[in-house]
Amino acid sequence: SIFKKIRKLQPAHVLTYRQGHLRLSRYRQVQPDPDYSRSEDDWIEQLRESLREAVEIHMVSDVPVGAFLSGGLDSGAMVALMARASADPIRTFTVGFTSPVGAFDERLAARTVVDRYGTVHQECLLAPDVTSILPRIVDAFDEPFADSSAIPNFLVCQETARHVKVALSGLGADELFGGYERYVALQLGDTYQRIPRVVRMAIAQLARNLPNGHGVSQFSDRLRRFMEAGDMSPADRYRSFVSAFGNVEELLHPDVHESLSRRDSRYDRVIKDLAVQTTVDLGLFADLYLYLPDDLLTLTDRISMAHSLEVRVPFLDHELVELVARMPARFKVHGFRKKVLFRRAIAPWVPHAHLRRSKQGFSVPMAEWLRGSLRAQLSDLTASQQWQQSAWLDHSTVRRLVDEHLSGKVSHEVRLWAILCFLEWERRHDRHPAAEAAAR
Repeated sequence: SIFKKIRKLQPAHVLTYRQGHLRLSRYRQVQPDPDYSRSEDDWIEQLRESLREAVEIHMVSDVPVGAFLSGGLDSGAMVALMARASADPIRTFTVGFTSPVGAFDERLAARTVVDRYGTVHQECLLAPDVTSILPRIVDAFDEPFADSSAIPNFLVCQETARHVKVALSGLGADELFGGYERYVALQLGDTYQRIPRVVRMAIAQLARNLPNGHGVSQFSDRLRRFMEAGDMSPADRYRSFVSAFGNVEELLHPDVHESLSRRDSRYDRVIKDLAVQTTVDLGLFADLYLYLPDDLLTLTDRISMAHSLEVRVPFLDHELVELVARMPARFKVHGFRKKVLFRRAIAPWVPHAHLRRSKQGFSVPMAEWLRGSLRAQLSDLTASQQWQQSAWLDHSTVRRLVDEHLSGKVSHEVRLWAILCFLEWERRHDRHPAAEAAAR
């Protein structure tokens, strides 16, 4: 952890203390083990049965159970399975929110599932005060945590906790079945590397000259990152796709960078232990062992517990995960198609409109917030004595990122939100002299 002398027990590990000795052991490790002997129809039949069992097991409770419902495939399929397994109507919850640049609202799409299965539905449209939510999010995590989807998750947990104490989430389906664009990009990268290098260099130059979309569009940024990863190994390519900072060294204080460079990378250890045959499987299982436990599951646990709400994730039932690990990668991502087998399996259960909707994700207008409601907070923190005396960050780099973003020419939203969360955590937890002075 970020705290001295505190270490975390890794997922699927047991720490045993006996007669003055500690022993660390691993009790489960899922590896890709594709079975090419089975037909697609056979896989679909078994997948449907495993999905039913996983959802029904996670519905067992001594208190009423609800469900998060968005306009996407995963929660829609989960609610459908819950409704088919229950004699009573399922309670569902959808939260949308407004901002100066428009509404981030899936309530209309969610109603198609509500109408089909007659759920007892609760929905609301909120205008979040992100400046007041930020300190509560920092307190909930204990460590610096920079996924901005914590904000909409905070809102949906807050609303759901007013009505039930247990809720099911569709979390995990994207990582199991191949729902992210990065899996497509990883696969395309293999093809891209077969293009002559001189041609790739010309394409990369064109990508660098793309407009920035006035600092709010991520398309050009993603395209540039894809081109920059053109000569990388699959493992480095994946890392570049999921990293907020392509070169984190420039952000860190030299002393911190030197200290970190002497440590083994958990990412490198996880990748080394994976026995993958395809680039897609590398992305899927890296997410299973890194992105899920370190980001999404941590986020879900901390934010839900901050509202005394228990959230369960049936799509990550261990038997279902082990089944999906045996599915060949082509049944998950094929060309530009994502969640290939999952879509076929759930097609009878969800409205047709759900199958045709593009993935929205739990996103927020962070670029605009940083130039609007969060601007004063960002400026105050980066102008404070605490920040100027911080032993963690390189001050000139942070100032450059802030200035570039506030100018509206470039979007550094992911990077600046990470910095803002870190500075807020540092202000609350770090006890160096500057932090003490700020606290007084």
